[in-house]
Amino acid sequence: MSFDSREGTVHVPASDVVSFSFCKQNCFEQDQPLLVDAENPSRSLNYESAKALVRKLVAGFWASGLREGDSVMCHMSNTYIYPALFMGICGSAGVWLGSNTANQRYEIDHLIELGKPKFIITEPAALSTILSACENRQVPKENVFVLDIDTFQLYTSLPAVWWGCSDSDATKPDQAVRSFTDLLCHGEQDWKTIDVVDEAKRTPAAYFPTSGTTGLPKLAMVSHYNLVAHHLMLHEDKPYRVRRLMTLPLFHLFATSFAFIQPTRYGDTTYIMKRFGLESYLKNHDRYQITETFMTPPILMQTIASHFDVRALMRTVRWAGTGGAPCDAVSINRMRSLLTNGTTSQVWGLTECGVASMFRLGEHDETGSIGRLLRGYRGKLLNPKGELVEKEKEPGELYISSPGTMLGYRNMPSIEEESAWFRTGDVCCLEKGKLYVVGRAKELIKVRGWQVAPAELEAVLLEHSEIVDVAVSGTMARNGVDEVPRAYVVRRKKTREAEMVTANEVYQFARERLASYKALDGGVCFVEDIPRTASGKIQRAKLTRMDTLRSRIAAVLSAAQAVPVYKQAVSEVKDAAMYDGETTTPRRDKAPQPRRSSRVVRRSSSTSEEASRDMKVATIRRVSTDSVSKPEPYKLPRFDKTLKKKQRTSKTAKATRKRLIKSMQASAA
Repeated sequence: MSFDSREGTVHVPASDVVSFSFCKQNCFEQDQPLLVDAENPSRSLNYESAKALVRKLVAGFWASGLREGDSVMCHMSNTYIYPALFMGICGSAGVWLGSNTANQRYEIDHLIELGKPKFIITEPAALSTILSACENRQVPKENVFVLDIDTFQLYTSLPAVWWGCSDSDATKPDQAVRSFTDLLCHGEQDWKTIDVVDEAKRTPAAYFPTSGTTGLPKLAMVSHYNLVAHHLMLHEDKPYRVRRLMTLPLFHLFATSFAFIQPTRYGDTTYIMKRFGLESYLKNHDRYQITETFMTPPILMQTIASHFDVRALMRTVRWAGTGGAPCDAVSINRMRSLLTNGTTSQVWGLTECGVASMFRLGEHDETGSIGRLLRGYRGKLLNPKGELVEKEKEPGELYISSPGTMLGYRNMPSIEEESAWFRTGDVCCLEKGKLYVVGRAKELIKVRGWQVAPAELEAVLLEHSEIVDVAVSGTMARNGVDEVPRAYVVRRKKTREAEMVTANEVYQFARERLASYKALDGGVCFVEDIPRTASGKIQRAKLTRMDTLRSRIAAVLSAAQAVPVYKQAVSEVKDAAMYDGETTTPRRDKAPQPRRSSRVVRRSSSTSEEASRDMKVATIRRVSTDSVSKPEPYKLPRFDKTLKKKQRTSKTAKATRKRLIKSMQASAA
């Protein structure tokens, strides 16, 4: 099945992204604050000051040796001058490269290797990490600029005649690195313009970090033409004055249209938060009378569960978008019910092709759809055989084509034609023009030949009033051939354990609502939290590793009922703690060495019940062993019949169990 946007196509002009951004489309005051520090609104940029800052940065980069095609890496938190910095790099014929301040040395080292930045701009708090990575990649320290907002604010408040380059230590946080203000003392120059379509298409403006659909993190090469196309496909005129709040990271492609282009092109005042904090986020809506806001599923979940009067604080919001990861219909509808005068919509897209699907202002949806294709986009759904899906509601992997599709990944084959189809990796279905995400192609669970989407099970389980969060992944069935779904559940806190939802209740809740092959036959595990990325995506690889370790320790505990010497069991637990994830079979490369005083003892049923209770004490990152199905214990090798048949006393057996549990908990910690 192939389908086009019902909004039609889009005309993309021949322009560089900087000229496009400063081409005013609406009438607004020249001194109107456009980019505002949400923590300190006295810090802001209007149209003229933003334009002047871009021109100063162009002059500064060229004076410092930046050449056409060189990249500049920005490793810094959100700040109100970030959009001008982005435009300054693009206007210098350079290529912007974004980096998350949460990145550590290894991740930064990988980005530097991919992007080969000529200069790096960072903040004081991240300087040591950057210098460590630069040393490894032989990036000169003098090519590192440190941006301190207080210093910048003081510097720009001085009369222009006082501006000048300085070699004093006051402008150098480190004896070798340079201050960001050193870029501002070379006067002003016009940015490099582009007025030919082919040149705009092939000239990279930015390298956006992305996990891609496979393999290691990559850099998506996005051209000037792509950025302009993204904006035109996404933008719509609003019947209200836009006051926007940005708390999402500005190094994401999502920010380029809403925070980098729209403020100076349309006069949309945008308040920028350095980082997310629930209380400050909600109160900023009331303080600045925000009309548009953006969130990720974790932010949305915190908002609807908070003790604040969300309805009053967000009373001026007309539209709230959520994206970065799938969000269930129940949560979306709860959020919408808190907006007195507005609505909310999922925003779906990828770094590689931009925001492709959402609901426009005025259209309400309660079904959990990710919206309709935006203007200029085309889509098609393919089944596992690579054939077009023919019927509505039939799932298939989504392919996207648009003028905004990236040039390609850096140092990888490029996408030569605009008509080329990009494989998203998302399995979707189409119903009445609305798109629904079923799951990721590589996350689907194969149950006896049936495909089960974790996202579907998660959406159903989140309807349970006693479940706060949930993740579903596949685990091996007892037959060792098939996969079965396993749920990791965060329960609502209760004063008494007996009042909390049980594993069997969770199992039955899903079983009553879904087909039999979608039953949680892999078990239900209760956890303290679900591992997620900053954008809210579930880190299923961590769940898989945790599941493997849990299974091995459970197997060791079961086998402990017939272990002749407790040291052997402790050794098995240590092996489990060092497990590398390649197999779920316990190590049997060496048979246990018998001792004269040892003997295999068959325990009574009461002792087995005690051992079963003791198993519940054993946790990995507080993972409950309360599960619908538990791993089968493995059989230990037979021991020499010549062993002395001296039965261990009950006291010794209890001591063995206590030592085993203590050793296991230490290994898991």
